[in-house]
Amino acid sequence: MAGFNALRTSEAPLVFTSVKSLNSQTGADNRLEEVLALLFLLIAGFIVVPFIMTALAIRSKLIRYVLHLVALLSFYTAGSIITTVVYMNRTHETVFTTNVHDVLLNPWFLMTGAYLGLYIPYRLLAGFWVHRHP
Repeated sequence: MAGFNALRTSEAPLVFTSVKSLNSQTGADNRLEEVLALLFLLIAGFIVVPFIMTALAIRSKLIRYVLHLVALLSFYTAGSIITTVVYMNRTHETVFTTNVHDVLLNPWFLMTGAYLGLYIPYRLLAGFWVHRHP
């Protein structure tokens, strides 16, 4: 990555630079490492957790029922939150494209959306398991 530093010129102080040199310029060495570690954990969790959910659902009918029930509740909760936000925007006659993003600050919406984001890959994996092992 050091080769990118050679592209610096006197007219353009920063054309391309490596992540390491940007990091040292801002003085946030630990911050970048924390962000990368968190990003790695999020991606790994998104891949691993649906496999764990599938394995548990294959072993227990009760767990499969609970996973479906929580997904159903999450779906209706997220839908109700979105409906409420859209309704509030319509009644207050606010700009729809800017104020509608307030829904992303709602922790209930974030929790239900996160669960549905794990539930959908779980269902895909479970579907592959059922069709492979009748």
